Amino acid sequence: MENADLYHLVKEGDKVFFVMKPFSSEEEQQAISQKFGCDITYCASPIWIGQPPKADPKDGCLGNVHAQHLLLPYLSKRNLDESSFVKLIAGQLPPKKYIPPQGPVSLDDEADSSQVATARFLEILKPNADSFGEASKVVTQGILVLETGPFAGQKAFINRSGITLFGHRMSSSDLMYFVNSTDKYKVIVSAESKNKVVPHNIGQAWIGPGPDLPDRKLSASMESADFVNFITDHAIDSKETFLAIVNGLVR
Repeated sequence: MENADLYHLVKEGDKVFFVMKPFSSEEEQQAISQKFGCDITYCASPIWIGQPPKADPKDGCLGNVHAQHLLLPYLSKRNLDESSFVKLIAGQLPPKKYIPPQGPVSLDDEADSSQVATARFLEILKPNADSFGEASKVVTQGILVLETGPFAGQKAFINRSGITLFGHRMSSSDLMYFVNSTDKYKVIVSAESKNKVVPHNIGQAWIGPGPDLPDRKLSASMESADFVNFITDHAIDSKETFLAIVNGLVR
């Protein structure tokens, strides 16, 4: 996107993948911080939506049927098509007039509904060995089966970092406490995998309020009947125990 006007593509609330790294020098960090008027500690490079950046840059995802499932609805919500997208990449599309955003956007909004499917856990994956070669006891990955959407009936990998339960990310938790075959997740398929049996990867999966729930609403999410039913079904005795598992304090 070196030559593109990003305002054609990006809007508030969009979910992106990125690699965070420090600046190459203190001088660069200071210059960027001064430019934007705040203290910026890290930079994000690369940043992507949909197919990861290792995809062939010559055709991106325009020639990939799997990726087009994500790309074409994404473009249509931004009043773009394949032809205008190609012009945008080449820097041939005129800049878009800036209009201030009218409010926050959620993954549950209708604008993103074309990308959201439902899925359930099929199995958990055996924990990998740690850096010392010792087997870990913490389950961090699993396989879901997609129940709706264009890939219904097919399997997909999920990592705990992409799972959100009632507004809480599971990045530090042991999935063994939360997995059963009856839970229904809302999911977004992020990319294809290189595994023929499990051909997809899940970028986001959630139950209850979606990812990035504001802090002020986290407590309310744990007072709902759905939350009480969830922890009861998983033999979790209280919201305090739930939070301890979320924070990786229970093994």
